[in-house]
Amino acid sequence: MKPLPVKKFINNRFELIHPISGGSEGSVYIARDHHTGKELAIKLYHEPSGHKSYHREVSGYRYLAGLMGVPKFYWAGQDQRYHATAIELLGPSLAHLWRDCGRRFSLKTVLLLADQLICRLQELHSRNCVHRDIKPENLLIGVGRKANRVYVADLGFVKRYSALSDRQILKRERHDRRECEKNPGIGVGLQGTEVYAAWRAHYAKPQSPRDDMESLGYVLVRFLKGHLPWERLWASAGTDLERQIAVAEMKRNIRTETLCKGLPSAFNLYFLHICLKATPDYTYLREIFLRLFRREGFKDDQTYDWTFKQEAELLRQHCNNRLKEQVAFTSRAIDHRNSRLNLHLHSHYFALDPLTGSLRLGPDSTGQDHLFTRNQFIYIIVTMHSPSPQLLRALRTSISAPNVSNRLCANTRIVSPISRITPHVQTYRNNSSHARPVRMVPRAHTAKPASRDRGPQSTEDTQTDFAALNVLGNIPAPTTAIDACLDNGFHLDNGLKLTNGDGLLLVGGEAFSWRPWTAMGGEKNAMVNKKGQFEVDEQAWGLLGLVWPRPDLLIIGMGASVFPLSPETRRQINSLGVRVEVLDTRNAAAQFNLLATERGVSEIAAAMIPIGWKGR
Repeated sequence: MKPLPVKKFINNRFELIHPISGGSEGSVYIARDHHTGKELAIKLYHEPSGHKSYHREVSGYRYLAGLMGVPKFYWAGQDQRYHATAIELLGPSLAHLWRDCGRRFSLKTVLLLADQLICRLQELHSRNCVHRDIKPENLLIGVGRKANRVYVADLGFVKRYSALSDRQILKRERHDRRECEKNPGIGVGLQGTEVYAAWRAHYAKPQSPRDDMESLGYVLVRFLKGHLPWERLWASAGTDLERQIAVAEMKRNIRTETLCKGLPSAFNLYFLHICLKATPDYTYLREIFLRLFRREGFKDDQTYDWTFKQEAELLRQHCNNRLKEQVAFTSRAIDHRNSRLNLHLHSHYFALDPLTGSLRLGPDSTGQDHLFTRNQFIYIIVTMHSPSPQLLRALRTSISAPNVSNRLCANTRIVSPISRITPHVQTYRNNSSHARPVRMVPRAHTAKPASRDRGPQSTEDTQTDFAALNVLGNIPAPTTAIDACLDNGFHLDNGLKLTNGDGLLLVGGEAFSWRPWTAMGGEKNAMVNKKGQFEVDEQAWGLLGLVWPRPDLLIIGMGASVFPLSPETRRQINSLGVRVEVLDTRNAAAQFNLLATERGVSEIAAAMIPIGWKGR
């Protein structure tokens, strides 16, 4: 089918924006529902080949509505000569992500996907339905908060099966095998996709849940190895029928050791279980992969191979809209505070490198660019405007990027331009008129230790030079230790001063302005609920979910007094795998300085409210 013109309306309700993908039976478009304003996915079915698939798919979406991992179904109908369905708009398919990752997934990613997909098929089979077309193109990830959830889409081949006893299933399979051995070409008629279809699908035999699980096994093996054994037959086989017979015979006769050669034994056990058991034991299949996951020492952080690639791409997409909006106020302040830079918004371009973490603003009236390091850019954004989750997520990639710290250390002697252009952040030493650079690496002492000579000097070679010893040299002091707690802010040990009434969030060695009360109606007193408990919106802890590795402990300073945490707020923090400790702000600051020095800034985080806040 030829691509439809832009702004084509379906049912006078859905406006087609642009195509996503196309297949033998239909094409998928992004569309906007003018009744609700939401963006949806519209599938238009080719005629007449797609009409049968249309009715099966509509029936499948309605019957499976409410199952986790099945897209939401909104509408189905006919518009002129098109049959169409409107479903939930999801993210890219696993096939697309697999190609972006070099046609190979890591073992951790495959095990995380296996656990989710086994659950999805278990729920599907619990409704006495088989998918019959399990392949990466039909496995999509969600968007937004559901970005780590895998969905099973394209229900055009879904069919209800009759529940048989294990004995009946095994008896039928033995009969099918004997029939295929006598005449390999009998009944050849593929149902599904040739690469991933179960061997019974090649002979047009009735399929059962074990056939879906067989296809899932092929998907997982190809994700890990990059290929399947029968793919090489495509080049050597003659006609399409000969190739189908050769592929079907190879799938029917291949040994699990050959298929899973070079893979952990868990994959061999997976296929052995499917071959020997009439009804899959989904709990057992999940357990064998879970044991492998633990044995390899992986963490269940829901971080996949494509996570950082998507975040870097997300930043590039937002560079000219969300990021530009946030830097706009900063650029106007720069122009107002320092006429030498003369940066005008209409002549700017903004580029943030997610690997080096540097922001480039330019060109100015002199045709020059102005380059800021990652830490300097953080301070600009935090003090001038509230950062977006997309921006913080992009900055997180620069924190975890390899070899970045060495490049940043080389620039620590450069005087920060923030000391000249930012009105709220001060980078001056106390009682000094000279600007100091923003420290980017941990240091062992808050100040250079002074020493005095005691006793007569010795010229012996065995004399110990105590001045050369650095007892605390291996203890990384926090780069953002708290020097003073004020009624309206904080003074940090590196010279930064935050005195505009905002709270302070210390994560991963960085300091962020923190305003948890904004999501509670803008009033600070709203952070204490009717029961006298400290309760804030889940968005207040969004940064903890973006940084990696996540801190082990979060210390919360609640101003001049201490309030108990509400169960909901404690649950939100603990769901991130972070323990929480509640103190008043002064004690919380002292506790953070001590623990961050002993255990490191990556292990300890702090969220503090100025001591001027009294609650109720």
